[in-house]
Amino acid sequence: MYDASGEEVSGKVVVLTSRIDASTKNFFDMVAELGAFSVEVAKYRLLDYQINDKGEPRILLPDGSDIASAQTVYFKAHTLYPEHAGAIVRYLQYRHVNFIDKNVAHFVSRSKLSELFILATSSIPVPAMKVYSSGLEGVIYADVSSYFGEATFVLKDAIGDRGKDNYLISNQATFSVAAKRLENKKTIIAQKYINNDGFTRVLVMGDEVVQVVERITAAHADPLKAHLNKPHGSANARELKAAEQTADITTLARKAALALDRTIVGVDLIQDKETKQWYVLEANYNPEITSGVGVAKKAKAIARLLAKEGDNK
Repeated sequence: MYDASGEEVSGKVVVLTSRIDASTKNFFDMVAELGAFSVEVAKYRLLDYQINDKGEPRILLPDGSDIASAQTVYFKAHTLYPEHAGAIVRYLQYRHVNFIDKNVAHFVSRSKLSELFILATSSIPVPAMKVYSSGLEGVIYADVSSYFGEATFVLKDAIGDRGKDNYLISNQATFSVAAKRLENKKTIIAQKYINNDGFTRVLVMGDEVVQVVERITAAHADPLKAHLNKPHGSANARELKAAEQTADITTLARKAALALDRTIVGVDLIQDKETKQWYVLEANYNPEITSGVGVAKKAKAIARLLAKEGDNK
């Protein structure tokens, strides 16, 4: 490819925006003609955000190429898609790709989308996932299950909290029900289902592992919620001695807290029954501290932390 002066074009610039109108397209066509590079203008919602079974993140452009193949990425506008921009910028940093403006990197993760990319780019194991940024309209169950290579997977709202809008899919029928429940959600995450015996919540405050709570598998009246293991009243919750837990759990929780730059965080971990591999499901920036198991212990721990923070001012 050659520019307007006949010089050979080398490299590609990707321009990210919320929408593409005629003036935007014409402007960047002119930029491409003037510069010794090609320009691709792309919408955030049309990119393919995924993390594979090896924990490797990828973000693909509409033509199937990796955004990391660009020499520079320009975040022209990102107000409407801050979580997408946050995931992209962390991925670009991970792949050592230049981007502008640099202030895009100074964002606060507020959803599972950017959180999972931060964890994955920090070499923290998370379940394989794929993002649907325009909801599930037109998405086919067979295609999603094919991506994971399994009939069973999880669908969740990227900004859902405490198990809300989080569903276990096992066949076409359950997929259809979940799609109906999620029809007004903009960003949906499909995630590999990890066969497990429950999950473990590790509460980290500063450099201290304050509490480890195990929740064993529990029955649920709604089969689409069977994977959550969070019955009313925390009937299946059991506090474990933090000092007796393996480094697999505590080190992983600390690494997740550090990667997300969170001082008080509840890290949910799950272990695959067959492979024994531990995964981070999420790292809650507003964990359950005023209720649940061991409230007095949590109050003492946060008092210690706040006193220490005051001494460090």
